[in-house]
Amino acid sequence: MACLSGADRLVSTLNKHVALVGFMGAGKTTLARALVERTGLGYTDIDSSVERMTNATIADLFAAGEAEFREHEQRVVRSTLLNGQRLIVDLGGGAVTSSAVRDALRERAVTVWLDEDVDTCWERARGSDRPLAQDEAEFRRLYEERRSLYAEVADVIARDVDDAVLAAAGVHVERGALQRLGELDVAGRARLRPPRGAPPRAAVPARGRSPRPHPNPASG
Repeated sequence: MACLSGADRLVSTLNKHVALVGFMGAGKTTLARALVERTGLGYTDIDSSVERMTNATIADLFAAGEAEFREHEQRVVRSTLLNGQRLIVDLGGGAVTSSAVRDALRERAVTVWLDEDVDTCWERARGSDRPLAQDEAEFRRLYEERRSLYAEVADVIARDVDDAVLAAAGVHVERGALQRLGELDVAGRARLRPPRGAPPRAAVPARGRSPRPHPNPASG
């Protein structure tokens, strides 16, 4: 788990939702379910919520136009994040393209970026009914295009459920506490890693709390 550039505020997570972001096929839904089991928090899948609200499938909504789908998605994300009950919120891969969604994430969630490589994402997503996973070249283009948006909203990068549990448990993230972040072994299990291609920042425990060891344990 690593702090990202742009996460220069102290993030008190204990009263915020835990939002999972990342590209199609990154494994967000699998991570979300494991995180729910480990934390006991409630769970919301934004794509499923959009389908219930519109009484239409994601594929059908995209067929009517991506812009219309994004409007529904934005409305559901903002409504969900206003919910007083703390939740694990599983966002679709393109939700962060909305500035309103990004603003809501900053205000009401600790945002965890599941940063999987593009080859793995493609292998998982290819052959599915995901509207934006039908053409490999376009898939790879979108992957690169969205990385800066994930980095913009993310408070931490999660490589596995242990990293996400630490974030949910109350990890403060601040800029400049350390000039160089190596690999910090937390209780011999979760490791703090700098994001690929980004300058390292510091991740420190929430005030008055220490990380506790946890046993080790795909949506678009």
